[in-house]
Amino acid sequence: MTTKPRPLSINLMPQDPFYETALGRMLLWASNIGRYLVVFTELVVIISFATRFKLDRDLTDLNSGITQKSNLISSYGSLENDIRTIQKKTEFLTQQKALLTPLDILDVVSTLIPPNVVLSVTQLHDQQVQVVGTAPSSKDLAIFIVNLQRKSLVKGLVVDQVKSSDQGLAGFEFTMRIALAK
Repeated sequence: MTTKPRPLSINLMPQDPFYETALGRMLLWASNIGRYLVVFTELVVIISFATRFKLDRDLTDLNSGITQKSNLISSYGSLENDIRTIQKKTEFLTQQKALLTPLDILDVVSTLIPPNVVLSVTQLHDQQVQVVGTAPSSKDLAIFIVNLQRKSLVKGLVVDQVKSSDQGLAGFEFTMRIALAK
């Protein structure tokens, strides 16, 4: 009978009996795993080192961008102040334009006076006119009051005093305050 030849195994490294013990097998396992851990750690360090260059470049770009934009914004600072000043002046002029001038107020009052009524004193306070005058009859005074009340520019009318003329003339002396709308 022929027997199969047995494969020949040549091991030039002698087997150490230490690797047959539990401690030996654990140290052999730890050294094999340790190689992989060292390679993995080196890979992480290399990736971190390369990433550091990219992040430093990004940080430099961001800082230079911030510096450029802050310089641009600060250059517009005086322009913004000028615009705000112009806006304030424009608002002031708009408000002044909305107010009636003394000539406008006198024009309104003078167009409403009947021919027989005479104004002796006219005082202006903001948007209010104080009028002192004489009317030859109650009818002329009533026409003047009605004319003032019908005018949309007149916001309020207060007749402070109506009395007979002190100078012995026929008629009435009156004092009234006319509040004008802006």
